[in-house]
Amino acid sequence: MTNTQSVTTPWTIFSGLLIVNGSLANATSVTVSSGTLGGTGTVSTTNVNAGGTLAPGNPTNSTGALNIAGSLTFASASAFYLVNVVGASASSTNVTGTATLAGNVQVASTNPKAGTYDILHSAGLGGTTFAGATSLNPNFAVSLGYTATDVFLTVKAQLGGNGLNPNQQGLSGVLSGAVNGGTTLPPGLSNLFGLTGPALTNALSQLNGEAATGAEHSAFQLMNEFLVLMLDPFVDGRFGVAPGGAGAIGFAPDQEGALPPDIALAYASILNKAPARPSFDQRWTAWGAAFGGSSNTSGNPTAGTNNLTASTAGYAAGMDRHLSPDTVVGFALAGGGTNWGLANSLGTGRSDAFQVGVHGVTRAGPAYLGGALAFANHWFTTNRTAVGDQLTANFVGQSYAARVEGGYRYAVLPTLGVTPYAAV
Repeated sequence: MTNTQSVTTPWTIFSGLLIVNGSLANATSVTVSSGTLGGTGTVSTTNVNAGGTLAPGNPTNSTGALNIAGSLTFASASAFYLVNVVGASASSTNVTGTATLAGNVQVASTNPKAGTYDILHSAGLGGTTFAGATSLNPNFAVSLGYTATDVFLTVKAQLGGNGLNPNQQGLSGVLSGAVNGGTTLPPGLSNLFGLTGPALTNALSQLNGEAATGAEHSAFQLMNEFLVLMLDPFVDGRFGVAPGGAGAIGFAPDQEGALPPDIALAYASILNKAPARPSFDQRWTAWGAAFGGSSNTSGNPTAGTNNLTASTAGYAAGMDRHLSPDTVVGFALAGGGTNWGLANSLGTGRSDAFQVGVHGVTRAGPAYLGGALAFANHWFTTNRTAVGDQLTANFVGQSYAARVEGGYRYAVLPTLGVTPYAAV
């Protein structure tokens, strides 16, 4: 009702919803036996019985104030006081007389700001209090405070509450802390506080930034491949392996004199001359090779991580300086890229990369020791869909890497050997 009623008879609400935007101040009393009394107008002395609800505000002004010209009594522990909190405003009741409290406060929240709101003002509460307060939105915690005349409602964000995995909890804690600190979130993030259950957990998983962690994973993978390639003895023309050759690992040569003495003497008698000593000239050699790979990394549901698929590809070229028959040093340059994606369509990413490295290998009989240092610059891009928006980020990162490797070759047959090795 929006007009002023001059009827002085009492009003009783047995069911349904009565919204008073005008005036019922002339009525002797208004009793909410069941159903709901709301509005932003004025009513006379009001009694809220068991099963009844007092809900100030109306559909067009949910945070408005209802005025009571008289006293207010919540007559039962099962009576309800419904308060709407929207943004920085809350609905309230102004009572010219005294207020006797009982029952429970229910709080309906839509994107509220954390803070304290005066939800009921009266001439005096007489020491009475509500039994408690319940938030109808589990993403907010509520509590009550009192003075001699007023009731105050405190609202704090607790996005998601319990039941979130650690990744989701981390993000929900940041967002809740921002709201509790007075920050106004953009609409896309504010809408999270209206979600519950799977809709909320899925949105938090989309937003928590896990897609960006694939950048680190794929960058490590690309650098490992580059380091291994710089020490690879099977690249044509390197470390004593002839171009096009397909011998065993070139770090440790076959031991000379593998033939039995009698056979060696037979060969010497036939050839009738001693073998010439090999000559050595310091020289440069160039090489080039493609490299790459793919990996699948399982997530940990307990920690809140998801399966990650990553792939890398690149091409490297280098120069080797042969300092002695047993020592080679050199440098290499490479260009490549990475791609990765999270399971459940939670995000993808890619990068372009430029790599530079130096390496060296030395041998002492059947033993060898090699090492490589590398640096890379990456240009990353990530993509994900979250809370209805397509989110893209671009950033630059650097990688630094080193590898030290050593081994010892054991000859099994004259043309076959086994080389155990260790690398860090």
